[in-house]
Amino acid sequence: LLLRAHHLVTQPLLAVGLVAVIRKILFVLSSEEPVSTAELALLIAMIAVFVAALILVSRYDRTDAGR
Repeated sequence: LLLRAHHLVTQPLLAVGLVAVIRKILFVLSSEEPVSTAELALLIAMIAVFVAALILVSRYDRTDAGR
């Protein structure tokens, strides 16, 4: 993991998680088996959480850099 000024850089980790969830959705939708609505809703919720976390982390880093 990357450390910059003794704190964890989280944006790359969140981006990797977001890509993994998107890949999982594409895999689930491309399979011939029926897709559970609950599973699809959970994956979409995970995308929303990852995007919100990326936005919050980027805002926090901007305000923290101003100190």
